[in-house]
Parts: sequence; C-alpha cells; structure tokens
Amino acid sequence: MPIAIRTYLDSLLNAYCISKESADCIYQEYVRLKDYYLAGKLNKPALQAMKKIRTEQEKIHTHQSDNLPSVEDTVLFIMAESICDKARKE
Repeated sequence: MPIAIRTYLDSLLNAYCISKESADCIYQEYVRLKDYYLAGKLNKPALQAMKKIRTEQEKIHTHQSDNLPSVEDTVLFIMAESICDKARKE
C-alpha cells in the first residue's frame, strides 16, 4: 500500500533531504492542487503537465516498492515541489 504524502515528506525531512520550510511549502501546495484537481478546477496546462508526469511515474512505480506515494499523489507532489522551487527562486 502506498504511503501518504505527509509521511513521505516527514521521511525526507528526517533524512535531511529537504528543509522544514520546503516540506511545509510542498505540503501546502500539494493540498491546494489536490483540492483543485478533485474539484475539476485545474487549468488545461496543469492537466497536460499532470498527464506527462503520470506517464513517467507509472513506468517508475511498476519497479518500486510500496515505500512511495501513489502515482496520483506523486504527480501532485512533483507539481507542488516545482511551484515551491519557482517561488523560492523569485
């Protein structure tokens, strides 16, 4: 069974792979994106980006164990991480 995003972020944080600020930003953006996705409010470019990421992640997840989030959660996680990275660089 795939792990939850919060658990995944906590494991990255505990392994010093990301900072607390990054983990908080990613989680907030993840929740926002997931809410928009479930409500059908994502714009066309975001949906196209999700489709591309999903295709890549489905290939990766077939060879991984259950210590990763689901494909859908991973897609939203990657998008949230990208948003936070762009915001940090500005």
